[in-house]
Amino acid sequence: MTKKSFIFTLIPLAVLMGWSSQESLASSQVPIRIEAESGQLTSPMEVIYHDNVSGDGYIMTKSDKRGKATYQFHIDEAGVYKITAQAYAASIQKNSFYVKINDKPRFVWDVDEQHKDFWYQDNVNNRATGKPEKPEFDPYFFVLTPGEHTISFEGREAGTRLDYFQVEFVKPLETAVVEITEPPASSVRGIFVNLITWMGLGILGCVAFFMIQKRKNVNVAQVGDDVDVRLTHFEHRVNDLQDILLSIDERLDRRLKRT
Repeated sequence: MTKKSFIFTLIPLAVLMGWSSQESLASSQVPIRIEAESGQLTSPMEVIYHDNVSGDGYIMTKSDKRGKATYQFHIDEAGVYKITAQAYAASIQKNSFYVKINDKPRFVWDVDEQHKDFWYQDNVNNRATGKPEKPEFDPYFFVLTPGEHTISFEGREAGTRLDYFQVEFVKPLETAVVEITEPPASSVRGIFVNLITWMGLGILGCVAFFMIQKRKNVNVAQVGDDVDVRLTHFEHRVNDLQDILLSIDERLDRRLKRT
């Protein structure tokens, strides 16, 4: 079964909410890469030098919930960002950091426990109300404005290692773009998948309408960043729904072929 991907751009909603109608998530920005050993470290967070890692060194704490590494960087373009990192989980009991971005509350980043005992490039997630094996926000998106910013990685579980991390541009603040996968249009199961898909898009439209009404009653500058981040997380959940539906469709297809 073939899959066709396309971009669904909420142009009418963009106009109503004061957004521009940009149609692509692509950006020419190069990720900002920072070596972990280059930060300002607070003991017992320390640098461990090793030939087989980037920059010949990584950081870790030897004591639970102690130690910190702080980094400063500059960005030129306001937008929604995420962090990817080269990390190492020694075990399922040693696979997390606290992360703090600027003056926002710190959150728990659970390094993927399925990749313990070797270096792995992971999206920095935010456990929030989720579980270690299934964080609520994965990856975690956040808004940055032009200028200087600070990120801190704080010790949470001893032995969790960080080699380097990258601050990556996701999209401008003004976009409202959802990438979805078009399900097959033929057959009963295709109709079912299409129906669920458009129900999801209808929910997205209702959420956007609610946000429009909310912005009429509160300060736009105050809630604008939060709206962009929430929309980005919502877009990824719509994509997850698409993947689940397509998986169901493929299973139905295989079962029909066997019969």
